[in-house]
Amino acid sequence: MESLDARFESAKNEYQKLLPDKTFASSKASEVAGKAKKIGKSAVGVQGFKDRTAAKHIREICTEYYDAAEAVTEGKRQKLNFALTDFGEYRLRALNQTVGPFLQILEELKQNTSADEYEKLLGAEINTRTLEEMAHLDEMASEALRKTALAGAFGAAAVLGIPKIVTGALATASVETALASLSGSAANSAILTWIGGGSLASIGSGAITGATALAAITAGATMVTTILAAGVIVSVHYGKKLTEAKEYEKEVGAAVTNLERAWDAMDSISVRTAELREATEILKWETTGMLDQLGPLVVDFDFTDSRCILIFNECRASVQQMAELAKIPLLDNNGNLSAESKAAVDSIR
Repeated sequence: MESLDARFESAKNEYQKLLPDKTFASSKASEVAGKAKKIGKSAVGVQGFKDRTAAKHIREICTEYYDAAEAVTEGKRQKLNFALTDFGEYRLRALNQTVGPFLQILEELKQNTSADEYEKLLGAEINTRTLEEMAHLDEMASEALRKTALAGAFGAAAVLGIPKIVTGALATASVETALASLSGSAANSAILTWIGGGSLASIGSGAITGATALAAITAGATMVTTILAAGVIVSVHYGKKLTEAKEYEKEVGAAVTNLERAWDAMDSISVRTAELREATEILKWETTGMLDQLGPLVVDFDFTDSRCILIFNECRASVQQMAELAKIPLLDNNGNLSAESKAAVDSIR
């Protein structure tokens, strides 16, 4: 069976043949639209075709070119959806398997030792606020894992970071907001909706049209804007499958060029997601190993034994690092890969 990439390359080659100078406009979408206008005027000058049969042939080539690009877009969307869902669930489970057990160990130590010994053991590294934050993270992770039917919960944990999960809001992200105004959490929630399988066709009322989507994807656009605009192109504009060749042909090149930019954005997010998952896995196994060492020591914890103190401090530091890692968002407020996620990956690898 022909792969999606092979189908696209074949369709792209056929499309290139339609252009008078045989150059495919991959540089600027406006250049593609300008060249394609020549195709729409009764097909004059396009490889000698001058009649309606030629126009039909051109339309078929352009349709296949766009359909092939849309198929690649859908394939990448599904791949990214799987990666985000897998990482989000793993992130929640890793937190639940490390922070929760550590908090239980602290509670046992508190019950089995004097207040002075307990406070001395915690030292300056763990205070009341730190414990409350850890307990809140563990509670959120447990709640999200219990409600696996909640649409977008795992993806939200991956993209936004666990503290920013808003229960119930993710399945109905504000996709009716105009594309130009999307930023920060609104944009990240909307991208979760589309990547997760939701349609952007519900935007409606002219808030985002195919034309504004084409204009939105520029070389300097954020990843979120680029991917969302691609989703709009797929869900709204070309979902209507324009029938007039002159309209279809003059925009299809620009649309495909913009979809290709969205592919690059989705690929970059997939790579960073894989890196964060690997970092989380490394830290999780290190932390659970330390918890296994600390657990048996709790009942008769010896505050005069340097080995006991060392194991506790190493475990505490690892758990705190896990808690901090869980809070790091994949995307920043501008809709690009966050600097914090890159720094976290580099520090753990």
